[in-house]
Amino acid sequence: FGQDKLTALQATGERLVVGSGKGGLSCWCVKRGQKLWQREAAHLRRIMAIRRSLRGQLVTAGEDGCVRVWEELASGPQLRLELPNVVAADLCVAGDRLYAV
Repeated sequence: FGQDKLTALQATGERLVVGSGKGGLSCWCVKRGQKLWQREAAHLRRIMAIRRSLRGQLVTAGEDGCVRVWEELASGPQLRLELPNVVAADLCVAGDRLYAV
């Protein structure tokens, strides 16, 4: 993300998913130090939290009031949940339930 700040991290095995202050999302292979994929506009504003569901999907919460569920190889989010006037500072994935706080 160049000079952009990293604002959220999620480590799983050899993968590290990072979110940026400008809403970008990228995944790195820690072992090889190689970027696997990147979404420059995953959110309109800063990514506040990243979690992985039990099904392997990524769940992100942004300062834009949006929670999104991603399949890693898909070009866009599978689910987009708008939270008007609410900014989720953290996420908890428990089985099939998602909690945004």
